[in-house]
Formats: sequence, structure tokens, C-alpha cells
Amino acid sequence: MNKINYRRVLLGGFIAGIVQIAVEVIVEVLILGNIPGIGIERERLSSLSISKEAWSSFNHIIQLLIPFLASVLMVWVYAAIRPRFGPGPRTALIASAIFLCNWLILLIYFTNIGIFTLKVSIASFVDNLLVIPVALLAGAKVYRENREAN
Repeated sequence: MNKINYRRVLLGGFIAGIVQIAVEVIVEVLILGNIPGIGIERERLSSLSISKEAWSSFNHIIQLLIPFLASVLMVWVYAAIRPRFGPGPRTALIASAIFLCNWLILLIYFTNIGIFTLKVSIASFVDNLLVIPVALLAGAKVYRENREAN
């Protein structure tokens, strides 16, 4: 059994994090932000009763770190399932489906207990339906096992 190349997991996670933030901005600002009533960040913040002015620098740093941490985890899952499914985009899409299913379950829960409105949950899922696979495909492209790196 091959060992996971953790340097490549971190590098792939970093690349995936950059792609995730870029695609997130494009989807939220240019696409979903132009649909009346679906400014995702504005609605998420208002549904949680937090104003953007109340956020500290710490909140902004955490908000920036989360995509990178999530991306490293996504690339790690890709690396872990790669021996069974083989390298390539198909395996990256299988790994992204794992995260999308998890996100869907969380959104159903958050909507059920009233943290998010149904509109915000749907917009967030559509957003992540585009963002997660694209980011993980980029991270998976960078990942190589130790024997392949030579």
C-alpha cells in the first residue's frame, strides 16, 4: 500500500484553497450576487444577526483560513481513496461528492433549526456544487504519490 505524500497534500490543499476562494468570489459576487435576494454573505450574516462592522480582524483571518483547511482535508481524502479508485479527475469528483453530501446534510440541519433560511441553504449548496469540485480537481492535479514525484 502506498503512503500518502503529505507535502503534496499540503501543496495541493494550498492550490485548491486559492482556487476555492477565487471560484467562490466569482460565483457569489458575479452570479449569485446578481440574483435578487441571494447575496449569500449578506443573508448568512443577517440570518445570524451579525453585522459586517462587528467582525474583528480575527474573524476575517479565520474566514480566510477555513477554505485552506477544508482544501487540505479534501486533498487528503483524495489521496486516501486514490489507491482504490485510481488517480485522476474521476477520483477527485468522488472525493468532492463526499464533501458535498456532508455539506448538504449540514445545510438541512442548519435550515431545520433556523440558522439558515431555505433560500440561503439552496444558494449555498449551488455555490458549493460548483466550488468544491473545481477546487478539488485543481488540488488533485498537483498531488502525486512519493514514487511518482521522482
